[in-house]
Amino acid sequence: KMRIDEVSLDSVSPPANANRMEMDQTDLETLARSIEQIGLINPVTVVCVGENLYEIVAGHRRWSAFHMLRRATIPVRIIEEGELTQTEIKFAENLERADLSPIEEALALNEIYQQNTLDIDQLAERMHRTRAWIEARLALLDLPDEIQQSLHKKEITIAAARELGKVDDERHRRYLHEYVRNTGASTSIVRAWVNEFEAQKTRGDFEDGQQPPLPDFSQPIVILVPCAFCDAATDHRQTQLLRVCTPCYREYMTTQKASCDD
Repeated sequence: KMRIDEVSLDSVSPPANANRMEMDQTDLETLARSIEQIGLINPVTVVCVGENLYEIVAGHRRWSAFHMLRRATIPVRIIEEGELTQTEIKFAENLERADLSPIEEALALNEIYQQNTLDIDQLAERMHRTRAWIEARLALLDLPDEIQQSLHKKEITIAAARELGKVDDERHRRYLHEYVRNTGASTSIVRAWVNEFEAQKTRGDFEDGQQPPLPDFSQPIVILVPCAFCDAATDHRQTQLLRVCTPCYREYMTTQKASCDD
């Protein structure tokens, strides 16, 4: 049960457990300008926590924008108190508006998962997502902290973060992470360097293995990829695509590596 009302801005407090890790000041200013020009289309969702006192369930950014505009009142949608309902509404609303980073989504899902003793299938049903999507988001919380931070800041993609997470050598992972952040290398490029790392470990020559040189920012950035045959860091624009089935690829690579070692 919900009702729409307009209440004093000072009577509304921020959420006790916000999904959001941080707010982008530029985005907040853009939202404030939009509200000033066309008004608030979607009221802030709140729950009553006392006489004429409310706590935000969803709409923290909108509330912050109203503070930025020095408004006295704010339109709100008031819901019945209920912890599960609050958590779900807060997450679902932010998710539908693409308002959370992948890490924030993962943290919110984990909060619902832990607090309400749901299994993955029940969580997927409640969130109207597939089991695979839920599992993939929760798995992001297993990534190293520095990769989670880059993913949250949108410095790297989810796919690139997963590839980097496969590198178990911390020094090498941090090096590749810096390379990806500085060059904007695609997932396929990241995967090639991670595969090269795995191949180096298998051959036992990891200590002397190939790494992509970090870019010189005084020069145009060139994204490099390891050659599948000689391991040389090569301008990705100078490489060729050869499509073969996986068994043939593995056999061919084994032969070529043995040939190079000889």
